[in-house]
Amino acid sequence: MVPEYKQQRAVRASWPQAVCEADVLTEDTTVQNETVLAVDDDGYLQRRVKETDPELCWRKAMQLLSRQDYTRKLLLRKLAESFTCSAVEHALLKAEEHGYLNDAYYAERFIDSRKKDKSRQEVRNGLHERGLKEYDDLLELHYTLDEEQEVARICLAKQLRRLGVDHSATPESEQILSWQQRRKLFQALMRRGFSYLTIENVLREL
Repeated sequence: MVPEYKQQRAVRASWPQAVCEADVLTEDTTVQNETVLAVDDDGYLQRRVKETDPELCWRKAMQLLSRQDYTRKLLLRKLAESFTCSAVEHALLKAEEHGYLNDAYYAERFIDSRKKDKSRQEVRNGLHERGLKEYDDLLELHYTLDEEQEVARICLAKQLRRLGVDHSATPESEQILSWQQRRKLFQALMRRGFSYLTIENVLREL
């Protein structure tokens, strides 16, 4: 039988720095809401009591929001590292009431900042990672297919430079792409999340 201290060391590399007990199934819901597992300086898992003061949690939320924008999901995850679920919910509701936490506004800004160099699928994945799956419809409004095709052209130009192909000068100086080169370009754009139709459209322009 493996000693307990060795079992703890075996998991310390993959265990997050702070695990909210709300995500861990236990029979004791009181313990579940008021404690958190954290890794100490020696790499051992230790249970510590979470803060229960809702106003303290609110001040922490304001401190975080003063540094950067958060979605509800990301702020909840951050606060849940140190505070109980009831304290976190109090802070989140208060932040929403005062307009400091607005997922719709965050989603719009996120789309506008990412659409300059990312495919619609990459932007959509970013929304989902931040708990904004319900705002997919904003993607249709703020990032059109024509805009995505322009981004695909920019990405294609970068890939052409990597292949050493000159397609930016006069028709006489343009190089004819081989089938293998077109295949590499197609795969590179596909990995970036561009649709088959968008890739075909930009490759047809070469």
